[in-house]
Amino acid sequence: MRTFTFLSGGMSSSSDPLFLDDSFFFFFLMSNLLRDLDRDFRERLMLLLRLILRLGLRLRLRLRLRLRLRLLLRLTLRLRLRLLLRLRLLLRLRL
Repeated sequence: MRTFTFLSGGMSSSSDPLFLDDSFFFFFLMSNLLRDLDRDFRERLMLLLRLILRLGLRLRLRLRLRLRLRLLLRLTLRLRLRLLLRLRLLLRLRL
């Protein structure tokens, strides 16, 4: 496994007291980069989360509206059927 020295960033042997393996060195570099970009990253992440929440709320509202429209259509169909049945009964009674 390759190792990097903490101070110089070059190759070293495992007997060196200041060595890091590749994954830890990568993590060290990434954490330094993220520390510099932390504020912008947080702002972008919050904007993305807000957008996702807004889209989710819009989808929920659309689904609720669709369900309400379906219920209204069902009710109007039921009412139509009831009115037609009543009209039939009235016509039969007249004859």
